[in-house]
Amino acid sequence: MIKTIKLFWLKVRNKIEKTEVFNKDIDYQLERASKYSERLDTFYTTCDYKTMKTLVSIMPFKCRTYKRDRYDCDDFAYDFWRTLKNMFPTLTVGVCHVSIPHKGIRHALNWCITSDKGFFMIEPQSGKIFFPNYKIEVMII
Repeated sequence: MIKTIKLFWLKVRNKIEKTEVFNKDIDYQLERASKYSERLDTFYTTCDYKTMKTLVSIMPFKCRTYKRDRYDCDDFAYDFWRTLKNMFPTLTVGVCHVSIPHKGIRHALNWCITSDKGFFMIEPQSGKIFFPNYKIEVMII
């Protein structure tokens, strides 16, 4: 069992470390932020959509309980980001704060760029992956 787990993580790491994301592609996405954006590094890599979907599905945050102003959307998003960046430091995944006009709310999500599907967002509370048209206010990678 442990050998299988090690092989899985080696396979994922190999996929991620082989596909570089160009800074111009990241900067293009960061331009979507209306209030603030920040790129913390200059070298990023990515993987295909299927691999990212697998990573999202095994993240433990779906087990956490939402508690308003104690452990809410921004806590989920930043914990998700830190966990993936600890495992894969160059992975093109970040945090964004969006405005959802039809609901009249602001929300924190994660975002990613994959080699085959490009830019999309991740709801860390549920693990849902989607391609939204939300107004992005803040983006950090």
